[in-house]
Amino acid sequence: MSSLALLGGTASVRLPQPHFRWPLVTKAHEDAVLGLLRAGEVSYHRSAGAVQQLEQRFAALVGVPHALTTHSGTGALLAGFFGLGLRPGDEVIVPAYTHLATVFPLLHLGLCPVLCDVDRQTGNIDPEAIVARIGPRTRAIAVTHQFGHACDMKRIVAIARAHDLQILEDCSHAHGATVDGQHVGQDGDVACFSLQAHKTVWGGEGGIRVTRHARVAERAALRGHFRQPHDYTSQEAMPWVDSGFGLKSRIHPLAAGLAVVGLDTLAQTVAARRRNYHHLCARLAEIPGLRPLPTAPGVDRGGHFRFIAHYDREALHGLAPQRFLEAVHAEGATEVWPGWAARTLDSYRMFHNAEDPIGLFGSDYASHAPGDFPAASAFAANTLQFPAFTEPANEIIDAYATALHKVASNAQTLVD
Repeated sequence: MSSLALLGGTASVRLPQPHFRWPLVTKAHEDAVLGLLRAGEVSYHRSAGAVQQLEQRFAALVGVPHALTTHSGTGALLAGFFGLGLRPGDEVIVPAYTHLATVFPLLHLGLCPVLCDVDRQTGNIDPEAIVARIGPRTRAIAVTHQFGHACDMKRIVAIARAHDLQILEDCSHAHGATVDGQHVGQDGDVACFSLQAHKTVWGGEGGIRVTRHARVAERAALRGHFRQPHDYTSQEAMPWVDSGFGLKSRIHPLAAGLAVVGLDTLAQTVAARRRNYHHLCARLAEIPGLRPLPTAPGVDRGGHFRFIAHYDREALHGLAPQRFLEAVHAEGATEVWPGWAARTLDSYRMFHNAEDPIGLFGSDYASHAPGDFPAASAFAANTLQFPAFTEPANEIIDAYATALHKVASNAQTLVD
């Protein structure tokens, strides 16, 4: 008889719940919010107070001169794409494996997303696939640094320059992530970060767009803010400084205050997650069929967002990852999630019929069928996601490793 809990045995993990907590709310967060409330700083007409502090410090972190906060990471992406000066009907190459928020702002601007396959090992956009997707209407490339691992920006920048394309970097997973000591977000023309509660630097909700180009910064501000969030200098922006384009995408000062605390502790958070990740990798090395995502030389994943492992069906007697996870959860390792929870874009109905029958977007973009991007589909179907553990987690990781090893060792039983 198998000892698997799924088949009537005793569960391996008996640690008290929750096994994972994030965000971690500290006294510093409480003090930041109370300080703003007591000062009556609950809205700013221009960049000021906690918002100004967040913008200045985030720009310094990334190493660029311009930063603008928004009410969400999606709002930052919308402003970022608009800041590039793209026109309706222009095409933007985007990874097929990314969050919807990376792509949907394009549709609201009348732009056309062109889905592109990804690298099977990292889940990041594949530079060679980018080249194959460039057409006469292509004007930009959007990349997502998945799970904190920077894309191959040297190759992507070279491709963009060769074809006169702009680059937007979605850095929502990449707070604190670096390549050869340089923070991600410097290589493209604009970069966008999310401050949503799951992110390493969080404000509950919020986003921030950074760039080294004054023109991009000013266009983005016009799209995402009405009236004047800061001083404009370009002739293009001057006719609109008193109004912007009529939208308000401002971050709440309380969210900005929380995010400033996250910047204060970012180095400690990254160090803690790095220790936990190394311990998880060491334990996964003992388990057949599971291996961490590779990390390229010189790359530091920073805050990670999540810890990811590849799942090898062949090494586990052909056991489907859905069944594997069912057994792992029965063992009590409930904070292991399927990679397919992050769906590929070609699996959404929005991209199955791109005629836009209700006229919401007005874009003429390509339709796809599930499976059109095999590497993206394979990555989603054959990866597992673990929390980016921040608190001391050796006991939890060891317990989870025991549960994973137990299930892997009984894979043939589950297949039979």
